[in-house]
Amino acid sequence: MLSKEERFELAASYRTKSDEAIAAAELCLNDNDKRCYRAAYNRAWYATMQLMTAATYEKLLDEEPPSDMDYWPHRRQRALFKKLLYEAGQHRNTDSKDLRAFIDVLLDWRVVADYGCPDEVLFDRQQVEQAIGRAKSLRHRIYSIIGKK
Repeated sequence: MLSKEERFELAASYRTKSDEAIAAAELCLNDNDKRCYRAAYNRAWYATMQLMTAATYEKLLDEEPPSDMDYWPHRRQRALFKKLLYEAGQHRNTDSKDLRAFIDVLLDWRVVADYGCPDEVLFDRQQVEQAIGRAKSLRHRIYSIIGKK
């Protein structure tokens, strides 16, 4: 079992990774090269996933990752984040419901972006802008729960 100090150390690392991922998503989008849209979508997902992981380490102290990992698989992390929203009393908030639903969409499309046929153009600029915008909204919501350190 991880100590509280170890959990906060890991959380700090995931916060940093999340900041880097959202910056990378924006760089990919601003490059104006359609070939970078998949990467932007991927980075938008990871910006969200990594901050959800940080929040889980900081707030859900009874939750431990699988014994062979220091993190949770994506689908489990998504469920834990929904639990965190519930425990924070934000599950009834309409904005939170929309964001929770968007987590599912963002994850599903991240899988398509990562594993879809490389020759297919799957995303346009507007879709990538929306993904990055929603990732930022999710990050803002998470920071409202865990605080920005």
